[in-house]
Amino acid sequence: MDKFQTLHAIFNLVKEHPAHTTPLLQTNELLLRQDLPWDEVSRHLGELQEEGFIVLRQSPASVISLTAKGIDYLSASLT
Repeated sequence: MDKFQTLHAIFNLVKEHPAHTTPLLQTNELLLRQDLPWDEVSRHLGELQEEGFIVLRQSPASVISLTAKGIDYLSASLT
């Protein structure tokens, strides 16, 4: 599985929210919906953040939000 499948999984979890870049998705929510080991998901998240597709923040727990670049990429790949 590549990092863009992880990006799609993130989008599928937040797509019902009116502003896709606003919701903060906890990493454990993502892990529950992917059949991947944590180290692979973690690597994907790091790569996606480095490339500007997501923002990964540490509050009490790690949370993920999509960036405008991530939304643009997903919009282009779904059409």
